[in-house]
Amino acid sequence: MGYTGYRILRSWVTDPHCVREDLLHLQELLGATDICGLTELGAQQHDIVTGYSDWSSSYDEASNPFVELCYGSSLIVDAWTPTADETRVLDVGIGTGTGVPVDRPGVMWVGVDLNRDMLNVLSRRDIPVTVIQGDALALPFADASFDLLRCGFLLSHLPALEPVLHELARVLRPGGRLEIVDIHAHAIYTGAQGIYRTRTGGLGYVPVFPHLVSDHLKAAASSALVVRNVEEIRWPQEAQTSLGLIARNSVKTARPVVQSGEPALLQVSSRTTRE
Repeated sequence: MGYTGYRILRSWVTDPHCVREDLLHLQELLGATDICGLTELGAQQHDIVTGYSDWSSSYDEASNPFVELCYGSSLIVDAWTPTADETRVLDVGIGTGTGVPVDRPGVMWVGVDLNRDMLNVLSRRDIPVTVIQGDALALPFADASFDLLRCGFLLSHLPALEPVLHELARVLRPGGRLEIVDIHAHAIYTGAQGIYRTRTGGLGYVPVFPHLVSDHLKAAASSALVVRNVEEIRWPQEAQTSLGLIARNSVKTARPVVQSGEPALLQVSSRTTRE
């Protein structure tokens, strides 16, 4: 039963047919009538543009445990705060603007995102930031345009790190700082997915890719970046939860069965090395 449960954990979003069969088997063994709300199994996979367009209208409404953990971490908040000499900040994958400080005198803040619908939500908020639609793999900025780059919950949507890190390093000034926060590979390997209720009432998800710490180190080294610090943010004591995360009326970001102390987020701090 333990191995069956782990198989369910890893594939409950991405392979609902397998999960349904396993749940029915466990249900039979346990003599239960409905072990996990079988009618809620199954979500349609969408690419990053289609998925976030569909998700944009409700993105800020549902609780997201990864985002909440991110902005509740003093380590991350401190690292993402510009220093006195960092007056040009680029937020890559800014989305709806969660976590962008409103009061930041003397700082030019630019946000770029591939998804126009997410940026439209941001534009309706009272946040003084210049928003530009663009691709993180081909940023519409000249070399060395920024002092600080913030990149949150974007890289896990990309299958490879080297191309995007090379582009991020390009627009950083010499000695500029890159701050990355994303879902930890452990969480992804144990079932974490970005799942949401679509506008038509179904379930959708945008797939994520696990990147190990070693993947980040290798990609940074090949992109003229030196990693200065790595933090693995763990789930706190109150984070214990169960598999039944899909609410009947609204969907929260999928989080697997977790125990306090398990790694949830990865924070990587780097600086450019080129002159």
